[in-house]
Formats: sequence, C-alpha cells, structure tokens
Amino acid sequence: MCIRDRVSTQSTGTLGMCMHNLELLFSWQNTVLMATWKQMLGVTVLGVLAQLLCGGNLIGAEYEIPMIGHEFALFPVAYLLVFRNGESYRRYWEGRGFCGQFVGSCRNLARLANAHVVGDGEEVRTFRQNVARLLRVHAIAQRHSLRHCEDSTLEDVRPLLAPWECAEFERVQRNLCQLPMRWLAEEWLGVKRWVTNERVLDQADRLIQDLTEAWMGMHKLATTPMPFPLVQELLMLAWLWMITFPFAFASNYGWASPPFTFILAFGLFGLMAIGSELEDPFGVDPNDLPLEGFEAAAGQASSANGLDWAEDKHGHEEVVQSLEPGVVPQMHWRAKDLETFDVEATPV
Repeated sequence: MCIRDRVSTQSTGTLGMCMHNLELLFSWQNTVLMATWKQMLGVTVLGVLAQLLCGGNLIGAEYEIPMIGHEFALFPVAYLLVFRNGESYRRYWEGRGFCGQFVGSCRNLARLANAHVVGDGEEVRTFRQNVARLLRVHAIAQRHSLRHCEDSTLEDVRPLLAPWECAEFERVQRNLCQLPMRWLAEEWLGVKRWVTNERVLDQADRLIQDLTEAWMGMHKLATTPMPFPLVQELLMLAWLWMITFPFAFASNYGWASPPFTFILAFGLFGLMAIGSELEDPFGVDPNDLPLEGFEAAAGQASSANGLDWAEDKHGHEEVVQSLEPGVVPQMHWRAKDLETFDVEATPV
C-alpha cells in the first residue's frame, strides 16, 4: 500500500533525504499499519499465549512442535501471495495506462478542434464549445461507471445537458459513456467543411475510439475481480499458517515468539492488504488512482487549447432546462466569469 501524500517540504541534500525517509517510516495514515494493526495485535497475543502454554505455566506440562512443518507450509502461501500481488500490481498500472490514454485523447481532440477547424463563424465557435462540454460529460460518466454508481450520473451531468440529452441518459441507463462519444462524432461530422484536411476527421474518429477503448479497459478492471477461489485459498492458508506459527516457534525459541510473530504478521498481512487495495485501482480508497485528478488534467488541456472546460456553475441548470426539446444547447462556459455565460440554441 503506497503512501500518496508526499513530503511537502522541499529540503535537499542528506538532511532532506533523512527527513523524507523518517516521514515515510513513521507515517500512519493510509499505510498497511493502519489497515492491519488489528490482525497483528491478535496474532501477537497468540504468541504470548503460546509461550505460556509451552512453558507449562497454564497446563502444567511442556510441549514441543518442530518448525519443519511450518517451513514447508510457507511455500504455497508465498507462491499464492506473490502471484496475487503481482497480478494486482499489473492491474494497477494497466489502469494507470488507460487513464493516460484518456487524458491524451482529450488533449489531442482539443488540439484538433482548435488548430484544424478554422474560421471565426458561429458554427465553429459552437463546435468548439460542444467538444469541451461533451468531453466533460464523458469524464463524469466514466468516473461514475468505474465506481459502480451510474444511477447518480444524470444528477451530476444534468446542468451540462439539454432536456432531450437528459432523456437519452434516462433511456439508456447503463454504459452511459457511449452517448457523449456518439455526440462527439456527430459534432465532428458537422464541421467537415471547416477542417483543414479530411484526414483530420479520420484522426478525430480514431481519438474518439481511443477514448472508448480507454473507458472499456478501465471498466474491465473495475468489474472483473481476482478469481474468488484464488483469494479464498490464499486467505485460508495465510491465516492457518499465521495462527499456528506462534505455538511452533515458542516451543523452540521461547519468549522470542511474540516479537517475531508481530514482525511476520506485519509482513504477511501487509502484503495481503497491498494486493487487495491495488486489485481495484478506480475505487475511493486513499491509494486508488485519482480519477478527479485525471479529469482536471483533461480539462486543463481543453482550456490550454482554447476550449472552455464546462463546469457546473450556479444558474446553469435553469438555463439548460429552459431549452425546448429537440434543441442542442451551445454553451460557452467562461471560467473567468462565474456569473455570466452565453447560451444559444441550434435546432437539430
């Protein structure tokens, strides 16, 4: 379980490195210690009980358990743990790659819309505004899809949609990212006569396909957990090994059992917690991928390319809802002016 909050100081040199290492070493928030301290405490108490039993203090008789059995039993636990954590780590970075693909596609679409769709007419301005608006809608819908809360998508995107678009969201209900992608493609087809080269339309279509593929790749990871038999087998073997270890260790090494049990529990349960958290990189846990951050990066790219990134601002809901059915809202959201905005209606 990695620590997301980095050291805030800008110290350099040996002292700065030491302070950085100390802060990492003694961190508590969002660490494996925070996630596994109860398990560690429980098996440590077992280590104390094992030594009391081994010394005959409780039952009046001593016992001895060879360590060879636990040494061999550790092999399947280690194999399953390494396999599960390796797969979880691969899923985490695969998800990070899809996030990068999403941001890159948004950046390139914004660049094409600004540089390769020429003209100062109302149609071109309207097109650029709708590209930014639909990319924003797609980003919100994608986040809700990955976090299994698509039922609340419409509530968040309603200020950015016309009534007829809201009706489409209500009709489709699932896999809502398809709608803004379809509308984006239609927007590009509508400005064919203003593009610098027809190949720009092919490139725009490929970028829209890349957005769709990125969402589908992330959705695959979010909806396909690790196989249940593998996770169950790992949990059963790990807990069985950890619960019985103190008794065998105490019979051979005495009061060394509690501290060694604590250290081994930290390693074993900590690695299991890391694998569990990395398995689904798109959740809301502290160390999951920050989807809101990637949305902000895509929004910054739109702004940098002259496309205002549509935001939810006070009063926009009333304006959008006032549009008649069958009319596409052409919205120019101005980040520099939170109170004024331009809204025009174009029949579809």
